[in-house]
Amino acid sequence: MQASNRYGRPTPVDAGLTRAPRCPQPGDVPKDHRPPVHVDLERTFADTSSDPDMLRYGLRDEERRGWVWLTGHHAVALLAEAGSGKTHELREFAAAGADRFLMRVEALCTGSVAAALDTAEQAVAFDGWLRSERECLLLVDAVDEAKLPRSRTAAPLRDALAALRRAIGDGLHRVRIVVTCRSSEWHDATEREPMLAFAAAMAAARRRHRNGRGGGDPAEDVDDDVIAVTFAPLTLTAIGRLDDRG
Repeated sequence: MQASNRYGRPTPVDAGLTRAPRCPQPGDVPKDHRPPVHVDLERTFADTSSDPDMLRYGLRDEERRGWVWLTGHHAVALLAEAGSGKTHELREFAAAGADRFLMRVEALCTGSVAAALDTAEQAVAFDGWLRSERECLLLVDAVDEAKLPRSRTAAPLRDALAALRRAIGDGLHRVRIVVTCRSSEWHDATEREPMLAFAAAMAAARRRHRNGRGGGDPAEDVDDDVIAVTFAPLTLTAIGRLDDRG
């Protein structure tokens, strides 16, 4: 019997059984030399759009948001500091579903979406999406790292979003986007304003597409803002899973 985790992957159902600790055996690989193992921390998000400091006052359970809520918006900025797990979380979510494309801002600045995608398989899938009528989710990672001294552009997010618009063309009405950055590197002029312009362009494309079909939901036109979120604190269950991994 199997169940699905929050990413959509099958996971064994916990039968409530406990096992005695396993004694080390000859030939065991030392823990420090084992390959990384994914621990599902069931990460949730806090909407900081109206109050960037809301976590200072604590977070109620009903204020935690999941991926379903997050991807219900067309433009999201996930802002969290280095080492918080932004790239890992996006990579796991991208791998668990179709038409979810992870790419790095620094590589997008060259203008090549194919080179920016996380894997060769994603590049093939993105090409297939372009020729379809499906919606997709763009997971655009690491704005802050593209701003390091070696960067060839002073406004990497602006250039990355311009590259995406060129590549997507008239498919912009089928796009949702999540961008990640360190909170300390997210500024109005170089990050928020380009994201607002991209969100407005997506809303305009949806409006044109709706008018071309002769109908649709007028409420679609309203969602042209950029929602800012950060990771919510880990739950006690998630902390316990980390402890179990040692």
